[in-house]
Amino acid sequence: MLSPRCRSRWLQCRNALRRYPALWPSLILLAAAGAAIARSRAAQGLFRAGAAHPLLSAACVALACAVLTSRGRRRAEQRWSRSWLAALPLSHSLPAASARVPLTGLGALTAAIALAVSAGLAPSAAMRLLLAVAAGGATGLTIGWFLPHTPRPATPASRYAVLRRPRRAELRGSLWGLGHWAIARSQVWGRPKITARQVCLAALAVPLDASAAQGLAIVATTLIAAYLVRLSTAVIPTAFQAARWLAPTPLGATRFTSAVLWVAVLRQLLVITGVLAGGSALFPALTRPHPAAWAAGWMGISSVVGVAGCALAYLAGAPERAGFIRRGWSTRR
Repeated sequence: MLSPRCRSRWLQCRNALRRYPALWPSLILLAAAGAAIARSRAAQGLFRAGAAHPLLSAACVALACAVLTSRGRRRAEQRWSRSWLAALPLSHSLPAASARVPLTGLGALTAAIALAVSAGLAPSAAMRLLLAVAAGGATGLTIGWFLPHTPRPATPASRYAVLRRPRRAELRGSLWGLGHWAIARSQVWGRPKITARQVCLAALAVPLDASAAQGLAIVATTLIAAYLVRLSTAVIPTAFQAARWLAPTPLGATRFTSAVLWVAVLRQLLVITGVLAGGSALFPALTRPHPAAWAAGWMGISSVVGVAGCALAYLAGAPERAGFIRRGWSTRR
């Protein structure tokens, strides 16, 4: 017999699969892409470097596991305090809930090393790397469990999403305001606390013999790339929220997609145009060797991801829309 918490989790998984039928194909494609990356030459070189420096590999794994375990414990405590099962006399395993994410990551890393061995990685190097990963994982899980953590203050994240004042023509009822939702979400994701980490990582990637201009170019390139990624990914959760809100309305898929995507696509075009027009000397990573090919490739990938996300959100917003589309557009008339 399963416990009530296990039944509740199983019910959540079933509801997610019924609401998003494209979840299983997406997971299968993601697993296939991960397997292809693990068998690539770049991954094998990274694994060989990790096996050559086992102490550094163990330290990196321990740091990641400690952070994930500490965050998992805090989130599990907050989730269980607000759960509808909290009033029942049920026993729960806080260590298992805290270590779920790091153990999943360690399992995925072990599978990647096994795939790299089948692709040509030396078994001795793989064994040294696995021992380093096991030692680092055990150390990180222990440290993360005993790390003290304090509850974060409930500060509104909307203060980072300051958009321009609405104009008189925009006060009328229109769907084109949905495009600014993604911009607001990208501003929340790009608040100074997160941007500072990106700048720190970009600064660590600057070679020691690089000049000041090259260092600034690397940092600027990282910030621009992160901004473009935020604009592309912020469209998907915005589309799902807007689709649930607009579910009772007879809204078409084309109009919904264009209303959600137009501001994000326009801003990406403006940023890429500005970089290609005047940033060839400051941003070499974005303008080498074929700037038009880089721009066209990024806009194509971003457009495909945005349209696919809006289509899934449109179908998931109201379950009857999927059957409506299968029956044909003639039913709308």
